Amino acid sequence: MKSLLKKQFFQQPFRSRQECYEFLVGQLGEDESTQFLHLLEERERLASIEIFPGVVMPHLESNRLKESQIIILQLQDSIQWLNTTRDVRLMILLAMKKDEEVEIKRQLIAFVHQLADEEFIQALLEN
Repeated sequence: MKSLLKKQFFQQPFRSRQECYEFLVGQLGEDESTQFLHLLEERERLASIEIFPGVVMPHLESNRLKESQIIILQLQDSIQWLNTTRDVRLMILLAMKKDEEVEIKRQLIAFVHQLADEEFIQALLEN
């Protein structure tokens, strides 16, 4: 079983939501970064992506992804995400390939369930 957690970046100096999004989509693949950025912004317009104070979980699904993956980005200092979401210090990007295998979907669900554990989130925030 391969790990979906592909990359973790800690103590990063980004100062804006846009910088964070551009960095994250760049990790998914340069050729599709514009489309991935659009998908993230479109999803965020539908509902808040804040899952815990200071933590957002942007997510997308695309047939242009080579593989499903999770990327963690922790900031040196918190930033204002949107007008209603302030003091964000941790982003957990879920990028799922469209029509993904059932086993991979199970792994994603198991990871999301871990996010319900406040100690797990605190460990990511404090790393």
